[in-house]
Amino acid sequence: MVDDSIVVLENIYRNIEHGMPRVEAALKGTKEIGFAVIAMTLTLVAVFAPLAFSTGRTGRLSSSSRSHLPVRCWSRFCRADAVADDVQQVAVASDASRRLYNLIDAFLDGMTKGYARSLAWVLSHRWLVLMVWALVVAVGG
Repeated sequence: MVDDSIVVLENIYRNIEHGMPRVEAALKGTKEIGFAVIAMTLTLVAVFAPLAFSTGRTGRLSSSSRSHLPVRCWSRFCRADAVADDVQQVAVASDASRRLYNLIDAFLDGMTKGYARSLAWVLSHRWLVLMVWALVVAVGG
């Protein structure tokens, strides 16, 4: 997640250095590398998603890393006047973009709930999952 954020921030900053307004730079910069970032994110999700449901020290470390980068970014790189301008520009976004955002948000919420349900089922049927795994390994061998 940190790597993806850094890649996006660097691309946005490059556009700002070329004289582009912040919101336009953010939209264009994200669009330019969106596919690569999505591919990296999906790879990381497949590997590290179980950490989101971990408890104890592992869960606390995972939770703090999810909030650390955005806080650092806002505290270090954003000025109050720039944030006010950005908020005003975002407020006039089209209804179509809001609908798309809501649709994507609902899809991601559904995926999260589905993953949580499937993880709960697997954890409550450990022996069955272990036997199926052993069968797959045996047949594969």
